[in-house]
Amino acid sequence: MLKAFKYFDLDNSGTVSTSEWIKALEKIGINSCSTSQLLDLFNIYDADGSGSLEYHEFGAGIFGGNSAAGRTASGRNTIVDWSKAEEALVLFREKLNSRGARGIIGLAR
Repeated sequence: MLKAFKYFDLDNSGTVSTSEWIKALEKIGINSCSTSQLLDLFNIYDADGSGSLEYHEFGAGIFGGNSAAGRTASGRNTIVDWSKAEEALVLFREKLNSRGARGIIGLAR
């Protein structure tokens, strides 16, 4: 799990920023989502609304923990269109599932 987190943490800061998130998802082939969908997905996992993902938030998101707190891509506490965020999440999971073990191994790389 830590290896997968480090794949997203491009600058080794111990957190994943929105730009790192988008770059990592694009590297593993998530190209069918818009930037706003990817940011909505990011915000689902950003439990504390800090604008960056820490390891525990990342783990909760990957393993199904509930870290959603109703934030938009700008970080403000507002109403989120959960259908779009859920759609991005479904696309992300489908892409990982379609790759099987290669998908998880790709995250680790």
